[in-house]
Amino acid sequence: MTETTKKPAVKKPLKAEADKTAAAPAKAPLKPAVPLRPANPIRPGAPRPLAPARPL
Repeated sequence: MTETTKKPAVKKPLKAEADKTAAAPAKAPLKPAVPLRPANPIRPGAPRPLAPARPL
């Protein structure tokens, strides 16, 4: 009976780790979204230099 109680205890920490990993990738996309905002005003200001930059 002691073994059965240990198994669920191990599953709990595993779930907590999965939540942490899911939170990490969620924060990553938020960071790049911030620098993209200031880049928006630059695009309309000089759309020509951005075009040649794409093929590079």
